[in-house]
Amino acid sequence: MILILALLKPLGHDIAFIVAFVYQLYVPLWLGYTVRLQPDALKADLIRVAWISVVTFSGYAFAYYWFQHFWAAHQGYQVYFHPVFSWSLLWGFVVNLAIIAFPEEVFYRGYLQSRLLSPSPQGGEGFRVRFVILFVSFLFALGHFVGEYDPVRLLPFFPGLVFSWLVYRSGSIAGATLYHALCNSFSEWLASSYHWSH
Repeated sequence: MILILALLKPLGHDIAFIVAFVYQLYVPLWLGYTVRLQPDALKADLIRVAWISVVTFSGYAFAYYWFQHFWAAHQGYQVYFHPVFSWSLLWGFVVNLAIIAFPEEVFYRGYLQSRLLSPSPQGGEGFRVRFVILFVSFLFALGHFVGEYDPVRLLPFFPGLVFSWLVYRSGSIAGATLYHALCNSFSEWLASSYHWSH
């Protein structure tokens, strides 16, 4: 997957994105992976996503605020926070959920993580579980980096750990997919709400 992105990126971002979307979604299905949403685990997933969102988004918003003000002051600018609310944000969430979060969760957490952890981990395999979660999150971040060759694009490693943990806890990709889309949408909302001026 990462090699495909590296080879296609010079041909165009849209081509690489389309191939990644198709690969991440259909190759696991072709290899026999069945998407597990497990309705009986949905309530627990939603509760986990709610409290994890409150904790992580608060921390991320504070760090983003500090970084924006620090970097703007260093460049001689002032920063204004003007929250943006529009229907395009809601549409962006839907797009993130269906076209970005779902295929990535199918591939990285649903297929890859479940394959590396099968048979189901039992007592005494804590190290193996942690290693697989770290490894899958590293590949997830590397896929983002190869897409743009920007070191900042390695940061998805950290939310990737949470996505992996959510899937490991419930056996379902539903919570991770929702949280993934919320993370993307929240970061886009913050980016559009901060404005620099002299």
